[in-house]
Amino acid sequence: MSFCSRTRAPSRLLTALCVATMAAVPLALAAPAPPAAAFGGTGHHLYLLGDSVMVGTAPAIAGALPDWSATVDAKVGLSTLAAAGIARGRGPVPGDVCVVELGSNDGANPVSLRGRIDAVMDALRGCGHVIWVNLHEFAGWVPAANAEINAAAGRWPNLEIADWNALARADRGLVVGDGVHPSISGRAALAALIRQKVQVWSFLSSTAQPWFRAFGASTNFDAGSQLVPRSPAVVAPSSTGEGAWLAYPNGQIGAVGDATAVPSQPAFAGLRAPITGITPTPSGHGFWLVGADGGVFTYGDATYHGGLAGSPIGRPVVGIAATRSGHGYWLVDSAGQVYPYDATPFGSAPPNAAPIVGISSDPARDGYRLLGIDGGVLTYGAAGFAGSAYGITEAFATQLVTTDSGKGYWIVAADGSVYSFGDAPFFGVPGLEPRVGYSGLVVHAGATGYVLVGGRGLI
Repeated sequence: MSFCSRTRAPSRLLTALCVATMAAVPLALAAPAPPAAAFGGTGHHLYLLGDSVMVGTAPAIAGALPDWSATVDAKVGLSTLAAAGIARGRGPVPGDVCVVELGSNDGANPVSLRGRIDAVMDALRGCGHVIWVNLHEFAGWVPAANAEINAAAGRWPNLEIADWNALARADRGLVVGDGVHPSISGRAALAALIRQKVQVWSFLSSTAQPWFRAFGASTNFDAGSQLVPRSPAVVAPSSTGEGAWLAYPNGQIGAVGDATAVPSQPAFAGLRAPITGITPTPSGHGFWLVGADGGVFTYGDATYHGGLAGSPIGRPVVGIAATRSGHGYWLVDSAGQVYPYDATPFGSAPPNAAPIVGISSDPARDGYRLLGIDGGVLTYGAAGFAGSAYGITEAFATQLVTTDSGKGYWIVAADGSVYSFGDAPFFGVPGLEPRVGYSGLVVHAGATGYVLVGGRGLI
């Protein structure tokens, strides 16, 4: 395995731990961050719910996401049971993303915690995405409580776990002496963890009308009547590269160019979480879809080999890649954990890698590459490393496309930048288009051109 990807090292600040209580405090946020970090766009809102850990960390979370507004319900000693009542009493949840930090004040009774977590999640049904911060292991009963938090992700498809415990165990300086509360540097580290997860979710769920930019021998696709006025989550090329399937978060499929129209509209039956990945079969006569919960759907000559739906992995699945034979596939989640199904298990990302946004299998040899949100590339099996956009791109990476030879690849960034490595030719990029997002790249047969697909909304 080789990789070039950003590690996360929390900064250290030396001020005292804040223990003030915050209750329903709207945080007025300042000017937006630079374009490379302004992922959520404008008009997005956070709802922060928690106990004294949230009391101290909420300002850091708001500071880490300056283009988001936030409402905070946080109180010292707050139990999960009481928090469910607070959230329910609000009526409509005031947040596109809800961040929950609870469990330390539930009487060391993990069995009862299960029902209390479900009560909170039920109260947050109007929230698009819920990020639940697990507990640092300050007492013997905490591992069982964390197991209940992780298990809840299998019952609630919109629930993602923020693994604060792993961060704090790796660096004891992130918590104060009681083992419960973050130090000042710990607050910064926890806020950075939340920022990563919010940004990834925000990008995957943003909306805009799709558009196309052609370069080289490619021509812009005819949009026809197959498109809907919201962003495609992911893009898969037709066998010629003169068309593509655009998969939307709700399971709808738009076919453009010479891609075969998909009649099973609107959503695929059984969809429980947004679609986050698509990959075509080797024949080009079908494709696999994967949802954020790891559920896999098939179309055409694609065969089902298994999936993760209902498994408590605690983080979203962000991509799927077929084996060379097409008789299996790999799934990958945002932490870089790879799940093989009738496919060779070549490995997963190291713990300090940047969040993973996609996977691309090598069409010429057995292996795959993972793409980090920072443009870093990790290689596995016989897939070779030809370079990365880490330290080059000023926007978040969105897709990696491998050449037919497997000796090169393109990396696409949200601002329309295209980075070519190995034998992948470069054909150009759009002019400066600030605050737009590109979903992916469709390469023309023979690599004589490509089409950039836009539609990620504001970044």
